[in-house]
Amino acid sequence: MAYKKKTREDYQKEVQALTDKMETQLASHFVSQESIKEHLDFMSRFHRYSTRNMLLIEEQFQGARAVGSYAYWEKQGVQVQKGEKGIKIFVPSPVTFIKRETEWVAWKDATKTEQKRAKEGSLPTHKAMYYKIGHVFEYTQTDAREKGLEVSELFASYHRNGSLREEESFRRALNGIAETQDVKILDQPLSELGTAKGCFYPELNAIALNLRNSDIENVTILIHELAHANLHNTERNEERGIELNPHEKEFQAEMVAYTVAAHFGFPTDEFSLSYLANWTQGRDLRDKEDLLHEVHQTSGHFIREIHASLEQEQILEREASPLKMIEYIEQNVQITEHGLPLAERLERIMQHSP
Repeated sequence: MAYKKKTREDYQKEVQALTDKMETQLASHFVSQESIKEHLDFMSRFHRYSTRNMLLIEEQFQGARAVGSYAYWEKQGVQVQKGEKGIKIFVPSPVTFIKRETEWVAWKDATKTEQKRAKEGSLPTHKAMYYKIGHVFEYTQTDAREKGLEVSELFASYHRNGSLREEESFRRALNGIAETQDVKILDQPLSELGTAKGCFYPELNAIALNLRNSDIENVTILIHELAHANLHNTERNEERGIELNPHEKEFQAEMVAYTVAAHFGFPTDEFSLSYLANWTQGRDLRDKEDLLHEVHQTSGHFIREIHASLEQEQILEREASPLKMIEYIEQNVQITEHGLPLAERLERIMQHSP
């Protein structure tokens, strides 16, 4: 049977069908607190993907933990299992157009003379963004497990141990985010907060935490308030062109806090998304996508900044202490036996990691 080459219309239909799938998946999340939390858990693992691609991955492969292109897995020395079906995603494909008298033609359809004149600047050009369909594969669709490669090793996932020292590291990372956003963290609230655990003062671009909070509460509450500072400051409100109502602001901030907390393994049981009904009332799908996109962007930014800060601290610790370096290597090569003399530990490390 002869292969029929796809036309531009065929590709457009395929992209539209994928867009419809994405919108259906998006709509399904705004049914209950449980459904939106499931989506935020997913977002915490796929913050590097666009909102639309994240929704597509979620719709096609339930419970996905980590995905990569065929080329990515090959680079890791991992093979996609035979017969596995790729997960469809949108791939940006910018197209340059050249002005030909009264019409615009795509660069590839222009003559060599027109392309030469366009490069010289004598013919007008403009770029437009189109999307084609690409494919990624989930970790379990590969032979990574058989080769003993864990998700954390392949994607540099961070695992929280829950120690006080680690909570302090998270707090320093969040203080760094506040500093880059020119947000001041006050020593105490301007007035009694009562049962409220924190407050963002947009006029001052400042945050205050309730003095009655525990250390672990302060981490998650600070993420929530930093989300307000990032998403709901005066400048951002003007850029958005619409004033979000209080329910929308709280819902967004709580979603960011939940996503970041879930990514780093902080307890999420106490998170409440009770604003869901109030927020979704009277809002169309585009509104929901726009506001969820902002949550996705902010969550991803916070996660990357926290990772960078934690990694920097680990580097400084290892440089400061040879013993810390030994412990770090033991952890990475999964040596679990402790209490041996230092000489034996060094010899064992040399066997695993010359």
